[in-house]
Amino acid sequence: MLEAMARGLPVVAAAGGGHRETLASQPMLLFEPGDVTAAAAALNAFLSPAVRRQVGGELQRVQREYFDPDRHVAALVEHYRA
Repeated sequence: MLEAMARGLPVVAAAGGGHRETLASQPMLLFEPGDVTAAAAALNAFLSPAVRRQVGGELQRVQREYFDPDRHVAALVEHYRA
């Protein structure tokens, strides 16, 4: 997911595990596990190229701000030191 975000690609994911944290800025991209209707609705939003670009750009910004490898490693190190 983070690789797609880094490339500016939109993603849709089941609302579980780290996906909730990773996609917190775009909750409409999450669907409850097993809810195929909600998954289809989330995917349908990307039929529009403009929506794909807008959401992809926002996710790229989030990835660079919060999930940059250097920043991520520094946060993990700090967490374990605490």
